[in-house]
Amino acid sequence: MASVVNNGDGSDGGGFIPFTNLSNAKVEDGSFSTAICATSQGANIIFSNFGFSIPSNAISLIATFEVKIKSTFASDTSSDVFFSIVNGSGAVVGDPDVVIAFSSVITNTLTWKICDGNRQSWIENLTDINSSNFGFRLDFLNNNAGADTYSIDSNRITITYSLPAGGTGSQQRTVHNPDYY
Repeated sequence: MASVVNNGDGSDGGGFIPFTNLSNAKVEDGSFSTAICATSQGANIIFSNFGFSIPSNAISLIATFEVKIKSTFASDTSSDVFFSIVNGSGAVVGDPDVVIAFSSVITNTLTWKICDGNRQSWIENLTDINSSNFGFRLDFLNNNAGADTYSIDSNRITITYSLPAGGTGSQQRTVHNPDYY
């Protein structure tokens, strides 16, 4: 079962607030999962269980992580966004203190944003990708002078890979429909 969760109950030690209506972040339909953050307040959300079935002989795995998002501000240059991969064991991997920018500024217009900037993440562990726990986490920290609402409409991961005998493959999934290509 595909899932969207958050640690907004403060269990992460950072006092993040929860996103509301998590199921709204699964379908690209104009309905939103939202978090309203006061200045210096944060929120996080985890997308997992995408249902990948990458062939066991796949090599050169590249993952692109995206969310369809908007914020309160026309040009939100003051918020920090932290991106982390969730491995096959369900653990967040990588340095959570590293700020990873979106491919462009979050605005008040709903658009798809690549979560890890202008680069793609290399994934070496095929077992992680095919695991139900595999996914990504986004942490938002509002550094604006006033409250900011982060609204997420949908999400997706695209895995591109090569095969040893030649050729390439690609699978794209959303949390809502793990069978979507």
